[in-house]
Amino acid sequence: SLDASIATLLANTPWDTSAAVYLAFFYAPDVSSVYVFQMLYEETLSGRLITSVRYVVIALEPPRAYEYALWVFTVLLAIAVFAMEVRRIMGCPEKCTFEQQPEKFSGWTLIFLFLPVLIFTGFLISSTRTVSNAEKILEMDSHSMITRKAVSRVHHLYKLDYWMDRVKLAVLVVQNVLFIRYALMYFPFVHFLTKMVVKIAKPLFFTLMFLITSWMVCGVFFYVMYCQMESRFADVPNTLMETVLVAQGGLTGWQPLAEIHPGLWTVVFFLGFVVVTLILQNVTLAVMLSHKKEMDLQANYSFHPFWAQAAVGKSQHQELNPSTFGWIFEETGGDPQKPNEPQQEDKDK
Repeated sequence: SLDASIATLLANTPWDTSAAVYLAFFYAPDVSSVYVFQMLYEETLSGRLITSVRYVVIALEPPRAYEYALWVFTVLLAIAVFAMEVRRIMGCPEKCTFEQQPEKFSGWTLIFLFLPVLIFTGFLISSTRTVSNAEKILEMDSHSMITRKAVSRVHHLYKLDYWMDRVKLAVLVVQNVLFIRYALMYFPFVHFLTKMVVKIAKPLFFTLMFLITSWMVCGVFFYVMYCQMESRFADVPNTLMETVLVAQGGLTGWQPLAEIHPGLWTVVFFLGFVVVTLILQNVTLAVMLSHKKEMDLQANYSFHPFWAQAAVGKSQHQELNPSTFGWIFEETGGDPQKPNEPQQEDKDK
């Protein structure tokens, strides 16, 4: 009963134990679930202090028959996709090979292999978690209290649910990565977009690193300025969250902060506005626009007779760079020169 379960809790004193964890299990047969209430409290001379409260819901309903069928179908489909990727690499059978060049083994192949492994792991967890009857899980003693063996079984179900959530998250990440791969790199009509993504990845990565570093410096200033005066800057995690709010433009209650350090507050936000808003954000835009122009040139140069004539004679594996063909007109004047010809000054040297 409830009185028997909390008898030890009520009889406890600060001289017995300093802290204790109280677990309460509630079975709801209408939804076939167990509600676990976990409370951590500390015994002090002034009374009990509850430090944390947690609720966990554990389903006891077994999977349906169609869920097993979907799991098996998904595993077989993932294996078939991996087999097709292997066929593209090995180029066999030849009757089913339509690529001009076989695909090379790369990290994408490991991702294709990782996907069926993850789905099969989820299927094993789902099969292991099968509960045929709640009475086999929830056992009561003579005082109508749940036994330690039953608590261990419920905890086992909780751990299986925990790992199932992690497997589902990993499957979602892998599927999104493969979707990006197909959207940017697989189809022929996105070939020029793929080239630009590869070129733009490095400058955008360094721009992102500079941006993160700028906000980290801003967070260090916030922590040094307000760690002893404001509770929201008392530790590193809270300071990080407040810095994220500043980056998103959602900092609230900034007037008291500005009154504490008016001069330093003005300097920090002025430098943040110049470095982040005026420089780093515009650098990102400039990099993307410049690569967008080059992508348009790569995609449409073949429609111009000048570049179409320049592409004649190129082998199938050689790609024409249209920016290297044509004449260079200097701003200082003078005769135009070809890009592959040295400047006149270099000839004199």
